[in-house]
Amino acid sequence: MPKKIDREVLLGFVEEARGYLPRILEGIDHVHRGSATGEHLQETHRLTHSIKGVAGMLGLSALANVAYLLEEALEQVAAGQLAANADTSEVLADTAAGIGRYLDQLATGHNDDLPMVTPVVTAFRRLRGLPEAGDRAEIERLCPAGEQSPAAPPAPRTGEPVFEPSGEPVFEPVGEPVDEPSRVPEPPPPPVARATAPPSSDLLESFRE
Repeated sequence: MPKKIDREVLLGFVEEARGYLPRILEGIDHVHRGSATGEHLQETHRLTHSIKGVAGMLGLSALANVAYLLEEALEQVAAGQLAANADTSEVLADTAAGIGRYLDQLATGHNDDLPMVTPVVTAFRRLRGLPEAGDRAEIERLCPAGEQSPAAPPAPRTGEPVFEPSGEPVFEPVGEPVDEPSRVPEPPPPPVARATAPPSSDLLESFRE
């Protein structure tokens, strides 16, 4: 577990994320039954995104990365790039269950990243027809040994859809970056009083959408 995490904030996050899991599993059940609508997928995606965001801010990079894999798969189901069938829903449900077990461990102060990350990575790679030869490298990428600092989830691969609030997947633009025009340096702003840090409860509240 990352060091110097406020215990109250951590337990508040665990409680909040646990409350999301039943609704995430409900959305996955719609995928299993073939009744998932854009609204179902959007809500399930939003809750998963919230878990990913707070986990990343708290330095729980393995949890943030696993939540990202679930989020990415939901985007691909919405875009028709991943079949909405029993095989897919089983992997999604197992991933959500693994997140739940990890949250239970966080609440007790004992957690181990590899038992959560390893089955999720292998399941998603088999679902996508990827070879076992790359499993270890992917696991190490998402769960580097000894990492203590927050890590941003992997960026979507070029050409894959990004889930928008409208419920419609859109594709990331592809192309070379455009140089911005030169700007005349502006004078520095006048000094301002240092803002007081928000209370711990506000950190969690900011991720409730």
